[in-house]
Amino acid sequence: MENIITTYNRIKTTQFREHSDLLKLRLTLLEVMSHFSKEYQKVSNPVMRHHIYVTFYRLESVYKKTVTTLWHTPLHFKKTKRDTLQHISNFLNKAEHLDTKMEYRMQPQSAATGMQVALA
Repeated sequence: MENIITTYNRIKTTQFREHSDLLKLRLTLLEVMSHFSKEYQKVSNPVMRHHIYVTFYRLESVYKKTVTTLWHTPLHFKKTKRDTLQHISNFLNKAEHLDTKMEYRMQPQSAATGMQVALA
């Protein structure tokens, strides 16, 4: 998780000065996606895994948009940076508020649905 926060801060400080910064942002986006992939493999909490999964694919869609030639403008650079930071900060916010100690609570067995699992 520390790697994600470190990469998040590095993306935050990235500025558009020249075309090499465009490549730097794309590489950093790939790096943060690899961090999410590693976290997904480590985490056993199903709710956290879902948040990681969703964030990864949102970042992947942002990355796919950067392949076009229209992306090489400062305006698209800022939009990509803003979208990336938004997705990562949403994930960090959800991860912060997730209570891993009381993940699930078993409910009494219902006749119609069998064993019911509810979010605590």
